[in-house]
Amino acid sequence: MKKIYFFSMYFIFVLVYLNEFFNLNQNNFAILVSVGICFLLVSSLTMTRGFQLYVSIISLTLGHIILFKYNLGFNVWYSSLIKSIGIPVLFVVIPMISFPIKHGQYLKSVEDYVASKSEKPIFLFALLAITHLSLTIPLNIGSIPTMQKLLEKIKFPKEYLAHLYTAGYSSYMVFSPYDGVVNMVLLFTSLTYSEYFLSGLSMVILIIMVSAFFLKIDNKLLQQLNNTLSSIRSSGNDKKMYELLFHIFVLIFLAFLGESFIPFSNQLYIIAVIIIIYSTFWGFFLNALDKYRDELKKYCKNLLDFKSFIPFLISTGFLGSMISFTPLKDNIGSILLSLNSLPLYFIIQFFILLTIVLSLCGVHMMITVTTLALTITPEFIGLSNVAFALTLLTCWYIAMSISPFVPFTIIVADTIKEKPLNVTFKYNLKFSFIMLFIAPIIILLINYF
Repeated sequence: MKKIYFFSMYFIFVLVYLNEFFNLNQNNFAILVSVGICFLLVSSLTMTRGFQLYVSIISLTLGHIILFKYNLGFNVWYSSLIKSIGIPVLFVVIPMISFPIKHGQYLKSVEDYVASKSEKPIFLFALLAITHLSLTIPLNIGSIPTMQKLLEKIKFPKEYLAHLYTAGYSSYMVFSPYDGVVNMVLLFTSLTYSEYFLSGLSMVILIIMVSAFFLKIDNKLLQQLNNTLSSIRSSGNDKKMYELLFHIFVLIFLAFLGESFIPFSNQLYIIAVIIIIYSTFWGFFLNALDKYRDELKKYCKNLLDFKSFIPFLISTGFLGSMISFTPLKDNIGSILLSLNSLPLYFIIQFFILLTIVLSLCGVHMMITVTTLALTITPEFIGLSNVAFALTLLTCWYIAMSISPFVPFTIIVADTIKEKPLNVTFKYNLKFSFIMLFIAPIIILLINYF
């Protein structure tokens, strides 16, 4: 099944760009893409285990039940299935951006970087959160164990690390131009990344400020942190960290520019091309292109990291799209109509609270957020597309921070050697609770201004 999985990923990638450049016959393209996605789903699901397998199968099953119950036909099935086609295209090239990070020797300067800021623990937290965000943009959730390897010699307290990874990864979920979920939400809300950029950045600033505030008022944790930092010394070799941050910011800037200069039909296709071009340039800058050849020989193995995540995104996106063709959309509209008498602040808060409650019951945020995105018209509740996109992503990261049933929590807990319930209810509960009240204010300000 691995060979079929690899082939289907490359097949979809090549087919998409052939269509972008040569405008293939759309009937033939639809058939070929459908076959490619079906092979991708079957092959990846046979290699998937646990929660993501169950949710993917249930989502596909329920989606097809809706399809046949309402006689929706091939066109609806096809359009619902390919709503997430940009995700496998993006993940084919995502591993390329890790090549220069691996071969640029950036990781060795982190301890010096931390030591040089040891006398300013709050400022250090903000810098580390931004560093984690920067690593997460190219590495996704793999940045958590990667960041831990960089910091393991420093022996930070577990609670500090939980706050750090929550701040960094939450920031990523509302900001990254290279994330499948962010791009899915932008696609569903008909936005370009440049239109959304400042809104996402505003929420990142809020996330880091709130997380740093909790550190500042926690005297016990602050004392543990100061004891840890006092034991390390800097040799002044921290310049590589700034070089790494520079390259990541360039990638973000290129994603911003790409929309204007690369006329592709999907934002994810643009980002995939940027990754290929810039990672090659970065490798040339580092004189590491010869090492790239060795990496490319075993490139397929990198794609196995996404074998569970990709079908999960495609399947839940499919279900969310199919739900939009059912009476549920009208029912949700009726509920919203009854909420319309409430201030917009409480409506936004209701969406966040709904996502949190369902995530605590084991319903992944992908299902809730996709359903909201495809069944609600933002104008109906008085939100702009930008504010609605930020609302959906805010629902995601707040619920993600507190749910013990999502991969983020499991990976953080495993990385810092802690119980998942401690990560969610002991370390992240205050963060999620405060953001439930503060985040809607930022969204409202963005909506009005």
